[in-house]
Amino acid sequence: KPYAPETRTEFFGQEVRAYMDIRSRLLPVRLFLSFSRHLHSGS
Repeated sequence: KPYAPETRTEFFGQEVRAYMDIRSRLLPVRLFLSFSRHLHSGS
């Protein structure tokens, strides 16, 4: 049975962890981009 519920739940957990890891890496970049955009619009 390749699509057992526990296997699907484990796979979903790995996807969520990878997604959160990507978001945590992109957070400083998004903060820097919004900050620089705020500086440019301010001047």
